[in-house]
Amino acid sequence: MLTDLRYALRALAKSPGFTAVAVLTLALGIGANTAMFSVVEGVLVRSLPFPSADRLLDLKQMLPQYGAGATSTITAYETWRAARDVLEETAAYTGSNPSLLGVGEVKRVQVWAVSASFFPLLGADPLLGRAFLQAEDHPGAAPVAVLSYAFWQSRFGGTRAAIGQSVTLDATTYTIVGVMPPRFRYPAGTALWTALGHALSGRAARVWPRSTGSG
Repeated sequence: MLTDLRYALRALAKSPGFTAVAVLTLALGIGANTAMFSVVEGVLVRSLPFPSADRLLDLKQMLPQYGAGATSTITAYETWRAARDVLEETAAYTGSNPSLLGVGEVKRVQVWAVSASFFPLLGADPLLGRAFLQAEDHPGAAPVAVLSYAFWQSRFGGTRAAIGQSVTLDATTYTIVGVMPPRFRYPAGTALWTALGHALSGRAARVWPRSTGSG
């Protein structure tokens, strides 16, 4: 084996161009396999950090008029929600990046408008305050928000007095009703969640990117 190894090294040394290509090819192959394993391990092997994660479904419609992305209409969500013989529970959520106004520099934050069933479906209880109410699922509902733990710490210094205070996103002021625990960070990067009902006000036919079901 040592003889073969010495012969291989001498041959590679005589052809540095071929050696460079071979090493680069091996590096790319190993890197691609590592990346693929990371994806498979994260998606298929390691379960999601929610109770009964194996029963969670991410439901989408493919609507050509909205390009290549997968979206769902609010009508489809209501249809899925009524299918109790198929899905135990459903929740709708849609993302945006409004401007956060108030003290300090104006900046954009990641916000998700979610239905009242969103947190219960994922088995998540607020650390402080409450989650959204069923009445806040309907158009015309008051603008209320639940903060992520990180946003609560950075914006309000982790004080319990944050409940009942307000945040202004674009031109709308939201009353803070709850704070989620540090372990709940779904979708990743979320600063705060708002009630679906206010987001639907005046635009009930809007398209929503996601509907999650448990069945």
